[in-house]
Amino acid sequence: MCLDRLQKFGIRKDPIQDEYYGWKIFVMNLNGLFSSPYYARLRQYRIGEWYNSKNIWSYGTMEGRYKTGFHCYTNKKMAQIIAKKYIRLHYIVKRVLLRDILATGIEGYEREKSNIVVAKQMYIL
Repeated sequence: MCLDRLQKFGIRKDPIQDEYYGWKIFVMNLNGLFSSPYYARLRQYRIGEWYNSKNIWSYGTMEGRYKTGFHCYTNKKMAQIIAKKYIRLHYIVKRVLLRDILATGIEGYEREKSNIVVAKQMYIL
């Protein structure tokens, strides 16, 4: 999952903490843990823990470069549509908290355009 275009937009922020809400697509493993259907598939995640992105390096789009991290959707419905269409595994869409926003932008084309937030830290709710 990579941004096709960098674009600034507002995202929903927790009113008490310095954290943002998002939605992330995961694949449920046989051991009950989650993993990414995209990159870093070997990394496993648990609910209720903070994770730091390990793959921080720049990508290029037509608008410039951005640091990579956890790519999360701002809209649950769009995350579900994308997961159902492109991920042919046992996926689950989970709500996440995000810290240290690295970039915001658009992913996808035509009817499947999605607002994406890239964050350095993620907590699975």
